Amino acid sequence: MQSPAVTDSTARGPLDGRFELSEPLSHYGYGEVWRGRDLQVRGRDVVVKRLAAAHAGSPALAETLRRLRTFRHGATLALLHHGVADGRPYLVHDFFDATSLASTLSRAWRDGSLLPRAALERLSEKLCAAIEAAHAGVPPVAHGGLGTSCVLVRLGAPQQVDLRVVDFGVAPYAEPPDESTGVTAPRVTKGAAGDVLALAHVIRALCAAPAEKGQAPPAPGLDWRRDDIPEAVWKALTRAM
Repeated sequence: MQSPAVTDSTARGPLDGRFELSEPLSHYGYGEVWRGRDLQVRGRDVVVKRLAAAHAGSPALAETLRRLRTFRHGATLALLHHGVADGRPYLVHDFFDATSLASTLSRAWRDGSLLPRAALERLSEKLCAAIEAAHAGVPPVAHGGLGTSCVLVRLGAPQQVDLRVVDFGVAPYAEPPDESTGVTAPRVTKGAAGDVLALAHVIRALCAAPAEKGQAPPAPGLDWRRDDIPEAVWKALTRAM
């Protein structure tokens, strides 16, 4: 049975007469997230992210959206459209059929089927490239809430890894991801420096493994390094945190 919130959101009809919501996406980062269709562009699949009503008309949010409109990178989801519907700001992105890194790692730790090292290397490369491109943009874009729940991954062979970083600038305006297994850095540093700190937390999670199959995700302070990760790499990530 659908929840009242789901029924209410779909019963209202397309947002702004354009975006038809079809199903909620539970592992897609911050906010209330829906898969949908853009009825004005041949019914293309999109992701609709609804933010908190308290931020409708926020100058800070408007500035964030101004920066996001011009940012494009192959490892991120482009902002296609944004608006306000039913008193709540919403964002529209291309749809990317994947699961969160938080869920992927949790399953691997639970089942004892750790990701191949080649896949970890490709994921780390793509993740770093996305953050670097955002910081180098004109104007620059900081993520501000990076964690494993904001990284969407699609895994094939180790060299067929695909990734998207979502929710650049969104964290102050939306509910946090509902993933208890997710890894997020403490928000003690803002801007690009804070993103670098968070990046170290995420990559360290990629390089970690529980001491025994089925255990909970490794806590930041525990030395649960994968056997195939060099100790020097682990120590460098730990220092960066």
